[in-house]
Amino acid sequence: MSDALQAVIIIGVALAVLIIAAIGVPLYNNYVSQTSNLSSPKIVVTNTDGTYSQDCGVLGSGDTTWTFSATLVNTGASGYADVDFNVNGNRLTSNNYFVSSQSQLPISTSAMTHDCSSQAGSTYSITISQQTPA
Repeated sequence: MSDALQAVIIIGVALAVLIIAAIGVPLYNNYVSQTSNLSSPKIVVTNTDGTYSQDCGVLGSGDTTWTFSATLVNTGASGYADVDFNVNGNRLTSNNYFVSSQSQLPISTSAMTHDCSSQAGSTYSITISQQTPA
């Protein structure tokens, strides 16, 4: 084999390696980035709603029932979310929900308090206190 042919083969192999590296390295980095994003859940609360009804008066139970609804949106890995349902900054109840990877989960719950005081001006919030991988 002539020296010129060997040089052409070596240059061709070197170019092929460079082209593969130029395409492969960015693809690999993108893959690693996506898999690290899916190693833990990334759950947020959206579409929150909270209402209350009271059973007060002479024959009433003296209870106020709060009804909550929301959507949990997970852009990370499958996992569990501990969700707190709060009124005026105080937790009334909490639940644990499993949320699949890359999904949305509508949730709802209610909680009762033995309180017939006026709820006008009360505020509610639905918050995530903890997230854990599945």
